[in-house]
Amino acid sequence: SLGDLESRLGNLDAARGHYDAALQLYRLEQEPGGIINTLVSQARLEAGANHVDQALSLYDQAFQVADQTGFANHPVVQDMRREYEGIRGLASIQNDPLTAALSSLLQVDSDQALAQALTDHPILHEADTLFALAGLLNQALAAQQAEAAPQLLVFLAMLMDSYNRGHSEQIAVEAHQAVIGLCEQVIPLAEQLDAGLATGLRGQAGWACNTLGNHYADQAKDLDQAVAAYTRGLGFDPSIAMLLRNRAGVHIERRDVAAAQADIEAAAALEPDAPRLAELRAQLAKLAESLPGDTP
Repeated sequence: SLGDLESRLGNLDAARGHYDAALQLYRLEQEPGGIINTLVSQARLEAGANHVDQALSLYDQAFQVADQTGFANHPVVQDMRREYEGIRGLASIQNDPLTAALSSLLQVDSDQALAQALTDHPILHEADTLFALAGLLNQALAAQQAEAAPQLLVFLAMLMDSYNRGHSEQIAVEAHQAVIGLCEQVIPLAEQLDAGLATGLRGQAGWACNTLGNHYADQAKDLDQAVAAYTRGLGFDPSIAMLLRNRAGVHIERRDVAAAQADIEAAAALEPDAPRLAELRAQLAKLAESLPGDTP
């Protein structure tokens, strides 16, 4: 009783001391009911303090006593077992970073809470979280959950932005390509729910394609794949001038004057003051001078 009182008052160390003393007494008196109840009280205290593994160990000790003394099927012990299963579920969430991260994300109710979730769960910045959220979105749509689906879409758009920011230079190519493919699947769903979010996702998909194109152009030195990636990005959002400028740069490397000039002009129409335009025009002029015959 003293342990329970101290626990309710938040005096956890004092509560632990009372429980330890009671447990010692019950063991001396060989009182199984008292042992079981005290162990479970300790388990509840530790579970409340988020010491899940310690709580499960205490429950296990209590059930071992119950099994050995004929209390295994007692209704109170059965209730304790149900508590135990609930805490085991919590433990599985804590031991699975993705599940824990999604659980935290789905409880977000403010910008501050979102920032904290992103800090506490780095996996939220990774591709696996995007795939998991897309799965939840499909489930919500299939179940016609009118409120859940738009909120999941908002989270997906926010985390796509976070993913792009965290993978603007170094990428795992297969995972990154899968993220772009995911965007292709999700955007039509988004268009049914929120045109603004769909537009935002198109921009994010274009950004991801730009990063992929940069990888092929700068690291893999595969210019054909770079052009394909930039072109794919423009399919998502033709207003991204950066894609046009980057594709123009690759066309210059490939010595394709006409294609480079077309992209430079298109990029200039969108963002006429972009600093890189002057550099691209100079590179194109130098290339044109080096080629035989008439050039544009």
